[in-house]
Parts: sequence; C-alpha cells; structure tokens
Amino acid sequence: MIVSSRYLLKGKPKPPTKDLRWRAEIPLSSRSVSVGRTAADVGIARTGEYELIDVRRWGKSVVTDSVLEEGDVLVYRTSETGVRMLWESPHFGQARRRSRARPGSPWACCSA
Repeated sequence: MIVSSRYLLKGKPKPPTKDLRWRAEIPLSSRSVSVGRTAADVGIARTGEYELIDVRRWGKSVVTDSVLEEGDVLVYRTSETGVRMLWESPHFGQARRRSRARPGSPWACCSA
C-alpha cells in the first residue's frame, strides 16, 4: 500500500474556483480615496472575490489601468461575497448600503 500510494497520488489538488457570475457597478464619489490613483495602486483591481472588468467615464469605456476620476463607474465581475466587500469598501467613498443585487443581473443596484 505504501509503495503504490506514491503512484496513485500524482496529481496536485486544484484550488476551488469562485463563482464570479455577479456584476457590480460602483460609482466613485468625491469622498473616494481612489480618485487620482489607478485601481491597481489602491488594491481594488482584483482579488479572489472580484475582478475589475471595465471603467466607465461619461458613459464610455476607458482602460482599467487609467487614473480614476470622480464620477467614474467601476464595473466588476464578482461573487456574492465580493458584492458586499465592494460596497462596504472605503475606497469608493460610498455610504454603507444594503445590496439588492441578484446573480446574473446587469448590475448591482443598491439603495439605503
């Protein structure tokens, strides 16, 4: 048994993949600490729970590594936990809100 176990256990375990089928659109307010910096500089570009996929400025898409401005909308692919993490993050300058997002919805729209 001990001799054969080395040959039976060749593979490496795969890390579990997160379910990133939610979408969150987070606007940057004037109180945001991210204004004037890139998302990567602030640490909000990618984690295990979310991934920045677009930055919308004046209704048009800009590159995700551009310097962020007040009023930009950051669009994320995220898990359910990631939605909560994003909305509660002080990096966006938003007051704490209760999420009403649903999986597969075109955006995560939240209201107080």
